[in-house]
Amino acid sequence: MSLSSEFALGKLYNFRRLLFTYYQFFLVGSISTFALKVRLGNIWINLDSSYYIPFERHFFAGGANSVRSYSSRALSDINSSQGNTIGYNNLLGNATIIEGSFEYRYRFSRPRGMNSTLADQIQELGVTFFVDWGNAFNQLIGGKYGSASFSDMIKGLAVGFGFGIRRETPVGPIRIDIATQLYDPTSATNPWITSRSPFSTDNLQLHIGLGHAF
Repeated sequence: MSLSSEFALGKLYNFRRLLFTYYQFFLVGSISTFALKVRLGNIWINLDSSYYIPFERHFFAGGANSVRSYSSRALSDINSSQGNTIGYNNLLGNATIIEGSFEYRYRFSRPRGMNSTLADQIQELGVTFFVDWGNAFNQLIGGKYGSASFSDMIKGLAVGFGFGIRRETPVGPIRIDIATQLYDPTSATNPWITSRSPFSTDNLQLHIGLGHAF
């Protein structure tokens, strides 16, 4: 668990930023793990002033270490942001982040009665199944900042699920994750997976990276 707090007071910066992150891992035998992540954050600032927030302190949702059923920074609340029609999500972050993940990680045991070279390779492999949820709210722009109510945040949480493959290396696992959207709050007409094709190229996201998602 970690809690970070920032107070920036100066000629250019004047804001407060709070970020809470919670991790929990449950070992199931010697080769299986349940992993849980919860991340909550908020930024307080007076947008009517001349102060601004450094870009790297903004909150973004979606991507390989966030809600994996969306591409990087592609997810935002439709009621408290400008949307992503002209790339707003890449250029302008949000003041509020709510997200979490639940993973089941399984690593293959070393098979017996097999060629040692092949057994070594299988032993380094693993699979994971996951559910991600979350969204970013209150885009840092006049008219949107502070406009999301608690009800908007609850209704605006996206939910995705998927599976991944892991291959252990000396510097950490290489991972390949593929995910689809279970509930998409950015869609006004077809938010639930039952109303669209879950495995179409429009709904699937592929992420390749190094290290676990969390």
